[in-house]
Amino acid sequence: MPARFIPWIFAAAMAPVVAVNGVMVYFAIGTWSGLVLEKPYERGVQYNRLLEAATRQDGLGWQFDIALETGCGMTLVVVQARDAAGVPLSGLQLRATVERPVEKEEHVASFLAEDEPGRYTAMLEPLRPGQWQTRLVAERGADSASAAQRQVLR
Repeated sequence: MPARFIPWIFAAAMAPVVAVNGVMVYFAIGTWSGLVLEKPYERGVQYNRLLEAATRQDGLGWQFDIALETGCGMTLVVVQARDAAGVPLSGLQLRATVERPVEKEEHVASFLAEDEPGRYTAMLEPLRPGQWQTRLVAERGADSASAAQRQVLR
């Protein structure tokens, strides 16, 4: 084989590589940009605020035990609130949202009333059996905290 064919053999071997890379570049430029959010920077700043709020909440040391009790055709949301030392927390404004984790359309929101020091309750319509998640937001003055708990109603 003469030496003059070597460049042509090299070009023939590289042609499929160049063609495949060209197709991949075409699809990479013409398809999904990779951006999930319209404004990722603003979302990042919000995330930093969430981290700061979580740090403040950890400093408060508030603890919440959330329970859903069923009976007499009603569902009762019961929250026991304590501070870091285990002392019942009074004077909180609590809002609970009860939702099914797999069906975001179905949820019930309610404000809870303080029955006794550190014990807050709210009556809800009867909930279907299955898994439910209770999200809680507690506020007292400038302090705020949140909690979530999942339960299975039978």
